[in-house]
Amino acid sequence: MATTIGKQYTCNTISFKLFCRFCEDICNAKYEKKISMLKKFIEKYRGKIEESDDINIEDTFYPILRLLLPTSDKKRGPYGVKEKALGKLYVKILGLSKESPDGQKLLNYRVPTVAGSIAGDFAEIIYWVIRSRFEEDGSMTIADVNQLLDEIALKHSTNESKLEQTLQLMLLKFSAIEQKWLIRLLLKNMNLGLAHTKILNTYHRDANELYDVCNDLTKVCRMLNNPTVVLHEISINLFEPFSPMLSQRCEITNVNQIIKSEGNVYFVDEKLDGERFQLHWDRNKNQFKYFSRRGNDYTDVYGYNNLNGILSPILAKQFRSAVKNCILDAELMCYNTNYKSFSTKAMNIDVKTLRIGCINQPCFCVFDILFYNDKVLTNQPLEKRIEILNTVFEPLEGIFVHVTRHKSEKNEIIKYLDKAIDNNEEGIVVKDLLSIYKPNSRTAGWYKIKPEYTEGAMIELDLLIIGGYYGEGKRRNIVSHFLVSLLEKDGESLTFTAISKVSSGFSIEELAELSKKLSPHWKRVKPGVILPSNIEWGKNKPDLWIEPESSIILQIKATEITTSNAFKNKITLRFPRIEKIRYDKPWHDCLTVEEFQSIIKTTEGKLYTANSPSKIQKARITPTVDIKYQTPNLSDVNRINNMFEDKEFCVLNDCETMSKSEIEKKIYEYGGRIVQNPGVDTFCVLANNIKHIRAHAIKLSGKHSIINTKWILSCFTDNEFLNWVPENILFLSKEHQLLMDENFDQYGDSYSEMATIDSLRCAMNQVELDDDLVNSEIDPFLEFQKELFNGEQCFKVFEKCQVYFDHLNLDNLPVRNFHLNTVLEMLIFKLNGGTVCKNIDNNTTHVVIHSSCQNNICIYESMNKDRKKVFEIVDENWIMQQIKW
Repeated sequence: MATTIGKQYTCNTISFKLFCRFCEDICNAKYEKKISMLKKFIEKYRGKIEESDDINIEDTFYPILRLLLPTSDKKRGPYGVKEKALGKLYVKILGLSKESPDGQKLLNYRVPTVAGSIAGDFAEIIYWVIRSRFEEDGSMTIADVNQLLDEIALKHSTNESKLEQTLQLMLLKFSAIEQKWLIRLLLKNMNLGLAHTKILNTYHRDANELYDVCNDLTKVCRMLNNPTVVLHEISINLFEPFSPMLSQRCEITNVNQIIKSEGNVYFVDEKLDGERFQLHWDRNKNQFKYFSRRGNDYTDVYGYNNLNGILSPILAKQFRSAVKNCILDAELMCYNTNYKSFSTKAMNIDVKTLRIGCINQPCFCVFDILFYNDKVLTNQPLEKRIEILNTVFEPLEGIFVHVTRHKSEKNEIIKYLDKAIDNNEEGIVVKDLLSIYKPNSRTAGWYKIKPEYTEGAMIELDLLIIGGYYGEGKRRNIVSHFLVSLLEKDGESLTFTAISKVSSGFSIEELAELSKKLSPHWKRVKPGVILPSNIEWGKNKPDLWIEPESSIILQIKATEITTSNAFKNKITLRFPRIEKIRYDKPWHDCLTVEEFQSIIKTTEGKLYTANSPSKIQKARITPTVDIKYQTPNLSDVNRINNMFEDKEFCVLNDCETMSKSEIEKKIYEYGGRIVQNPGVDTFCVLANNIKHIRAHAIKLSGKHSIINTKWILSCFTDNEFLNWVPENILFLSKEHQLLMDENFDQYGDSYSEMATIDSLRCAMNQVELDDDLVNSEIDPFLEFQKELFNGEQCFKVFEKCQVYFDHLNLDNLPVRNFHLNTVLEMLIFKLNGGTVCKNIDNNTTHVVIHSSCQNNICIYESMNKDRKKVFEIVDENWIMQQIKW
């Protein structure tokens, strides 16, 4: 049923219940009806239509628009809540058992077998769990909800987390349907089936364009409150984020068709693989602002002025004296100070967490300027903007630099791409000299070119390294380019023929690892030295060469095969790029000349052809299966009992006392089924260790439990189906892990079975001490006491004791053999309010010496003679004797 909208109200006075019902209707409506429903709602609740700049933002549609578009509301910070934490809190507040069906739904909301058809939609699951518990409608308004969300965001920003109290308030004041949509707001995922651009466009036809520039919903609602107002010009303002101009993808083969302009000269920038950032700065106000591509504010990280933050104190010194204020468009990169080069996103380094002075530090790479000395430059041609940019700051290596840039004619663009690939760079960005700056536009004269953008450039070639070249400049002492080859077979003779030179595609760390493996085997190419007859590299001689038997295969992609007189076969690869270093393949398993010729015929030399196979299948002899890996003949095996009835096993290998086939026959005797590959009905996989290649692959899939073969041998011996215990486990599937957690703790100690010496030893060997237990700023024991005893500290036996523990290094605690050291006693001492001393000082009251090693007792007695306040010398038993509980 469609939502009924009552008489005219301001947005803030609308009940949250009405908003939630509207969202439900939008969510359930067909796509073609969503827009019309939204339009009617906006018309009804747009608020006062005024053109005054002084209009109160609360009298516009803003209070509702920020709820419809939570991810676009930059004024409100993050809430710091995720589904997992919310699920635990709801279980606790509702008093649910973790094992109950509702408790399981909240804690395992992604699992279809637990949550059913709504798995993955946490807010929907919340609704179905609490709908029978909360029937009355809530009384909250839009204004109340916005105030509540502001408070949650504020508390998160100040680390004052009181989410549990907030949820309790929600339970009292919100109905089930209202809690569902409030959860969506907290998770910033409304799931309405409408893109933010559609919602903004429905609000006003110019709203998208304005938001792209300012990233500010308050400005959108204030300037476009009147739907009849037309926005003629949108300007960029200092200290207000905007959506940056973007680059259009361009294939190597379509450069002439895509890149069209009146001129023939372009800027060619190095393509950087970092985080897009804009820097706003004003000298008189001594103020900085840093915004990400999405308009998120990171000023608190990088610094509000020249006195605080990671970057601002340094950047402030680099601006030239003539600059009053500016907005710079840049890429924030990870700069490796050891290698003097940039790292890439593929290395999984979050550039926003880096610090100056570390091996990897942030570097601000500037490529455009949009505001300079109180003037907006977006309508100036790029050539003019770059001219101004070159006068703005003094570069500082590794911290504040200009992007590498060249001027190029169109017919030279490919040359610069070749050079970029040679230098192990991402690619290039080609820019029209006359292009103006258009926020959030991909078709305004900027083009990014990478070999990966070529559709179908997916043929993989496994080529062997036979030579190496030293790099230039910063890489002059590093082998950064490799000569790769094909295998040419002539009977029993193997010859490796050079085909291409390759350098790009791997990270600095991958290059360092490869160099480490190859460096012992490199041989310098010297004049007059005759090379082995099995290596041919033609005219393109490397600086170093390597015996094929000591070399490594590289998996390479390229766009096409071209002619070249530099190599014996008169051909080479165009835009080769390393996809993977194949440490797993033997040196002789590289691509052969015959296979390469077949590729040329299939693709006509165009490796980017969309119809090309993604991987060239090499001709191989069909292997036969060893008899011990074949399914055993079970025709003469008789059933003994049904111990393993309805259970299917997959045995991977032999054990110490039985072969694989013998184990399989025995399983069949006891009523079980045997398969050679685990499937949906497989009970478990049996293996000797997890390092077995198939066992490791099955573990990665996560679908099947892997059990030590010793378990099933014990079942055979006892003639009984034995439950798994931790020492049987090599790996558990999620379902089996849940069952195991019900019976054993994280160290493998049973909740129900009496401990034995062997089981206790196994459990203790699993314990790894956490430094936080000793060196935590917030003592977890005190937190435990507060929760357990409502704030009263009940463990105070050693409150006035300061104890030094002999032979116990607090910075490197032992994690085994606790019966020979005082680790456990030290932890019990801390639990009961004691203070641990790293060194003996004037405040030390006791020295604990373990009874098994009292060599230092004379030293401590001698120290006591010189002290005014002597300390007591005790052994570890003293601690337990003082405790009365």
